[in-house]
Amino acid sequence: MKKILIFLFFIFPKFIFAQNFVPVWEDTYLPDQEAGCYVSSLDLQNETIFIGRYCGAEDEIVFGDISSEEWMECDIPDSLGEISSGGVIESVFYVYTESNWILSVDQLCETQIIAKSDGWAKIFSEDDTLYVFGSSVYIDDTLSPPFVHSFVPATNTWESFPNPESESVVGLTIFQNKMFCVGLDDGAQKIFQLNDSLWNVVYVFPEDEHFVSWEPVEDRIYVSSTNFAPPLEYGIFSEFKDGDMDSLFSSDGNILDISASDCFVTVVGNFTNFGNCDAENLAMFDRSTKEIVQTDRGLDGNGYAVVESDELFYAGGAFTYGADIYSPGIISLPSCYEVGIEDISENEIKIFPNPATDFLSIENGVGKIVRIFSLSEEIYLMANEIDNKKVFDVVNLSSGTYYVLVNGRVFSFIKL
Repeated sequence: MKKILIFLFFIFPKFIFAQNFVPVWEDTYLPDQEAGCYVSSLDLQNETIFIGRYCGAEDEIVFGDISSEEWMECDIPDSLGEISSGGVIESVFYVYTESNWILSVDQLCETQIIAKSDGWAKIFSEDDTLYVFGSSVYIDDTLSPPFVHSFVPATNTWESFPNPESESVVGLTIFQNKMFCVGLDDGAQKIFQLNDSLWNVVYVFPEDEHFVSWEPVEDRIYVSSTNFAPPLEYGIFSEFKDGDMDSLFSSDGNILDISASDCFVTVVGNFTNFGNCDAENLAMFDRSTKEIVQTDRGLDGNGYAVVESDELFYAGGAFTYGADIYSPGIISLPSCYEVGIEDISENEIKIFPNPATDFLSIENGVGKIVRIFSLSEEIYLMANEIDNKKVFDVVNLSSGTYYVLVNGRVFSFIKL
């Protein structure tokens, strides 16, 4: 996750967090990806990214190796409908389509029908289990009770859970080994927690507030919702911790998905303002300081999904450009920023001296993409691939703070 923008004044070393910092975005080239293609579902496992996308009149699953960018395309029959959600278990991508089918697609493009729901549903994976919520599911031609189910592919077993006191279930997550859901009860949406086969209400949303998405992270759950009270509809981003819901930010549209790294939280959706900052469908904030670090120059279309790897966020949606980079449907950006005024040594990568005057050396970055850029994101020096050591001549750079991108991670240094 992210550590933020920082102006380091050398006379008085001090971190000042700057809004509207735009990190280095990287295009993610998918095979046959063109303007008009959009990504509806993303998931990661190890070094493989799993993508559900729609291009032209075709739905596809795309498997990609992050390190080598080798891709495999698997077509989904039109009769099964567009992909709306998914999850990965043991290198198999499970997807839910708008025609209510639950499918499995492996990396040889072998597709199997797992089940069919009786209405709207959504799926996600957690460890070795696929969770399905929202409606009943036909299991061995028998209609299960609504609303929450799990499927373990390794044993080919289904389980249906007791129903909460609810007319529907619109959200489900696993948090601290407990199951939580969002359901509609007596005209209000509520968060329920499953304890010993009983659902207990742990939070009640305000009457005009409707749940949209959530993401459990360590000791809290980040929650997005929408307020429909007149005269103005707006989005709300909150954190749910110890039974309390604390509102952090508002937006002028829906926050559709959330992902978090050790440093930052990234949200995507259909909004132009987040936390009173200009934000085009994507925003980030620092987890520790709650400072917004990424706002303007976001996505030029809706963001539907975001996931985090060890070094990058991947955002997917119905956009053509991320910042000013042409990358239809999916783009990546670093998930953490390391800052300081001392030599950097992390994961065997060494960057020195810091501060620098004439030269900046990078060691043990074999095969790494390196860029040196400024706060304005203007790139001054770069190398697409380096050997054991690379020395950059920085003598002509103006004094100030600069950033070094090394294979997705960003570090800062001072030029004297």
